[in-house]
Amino acid sequence: MACDLCYHMESKGVQLHLGNGAKEFTDVAGQVNVMLNNDQSLVADLVVLAIGVKPTSKLALETSKPGIPFVSHAEEKLAEMPDALKNA
Repeated sequence: MACDLCYHMESKGVQLHLGNGAKEFTDVAGQVNVMLNNDQSLVADLVVLAIGVKPTSKLALETSKPGIPFVSHAEEKLAEMPDALKNA
């Protein structure tokens, strides 16, 4: 799902800066100046911050009921993800 969202946002012109954090925000003439942890500076109209977690299928496998198959597509989706998302 995250991979699909990433591709969709990029197709709409949204720049994603994955695997990096923001250390400072300042107002610059009504826009937001963001200083990233790697000292890159960005100016934007809107900033969206998000954190992610790495999913695990362990709980679903442990709690699945007999006769109800559990299918994990994690490996397939992981192969489609940009490297920055895999290591975030």
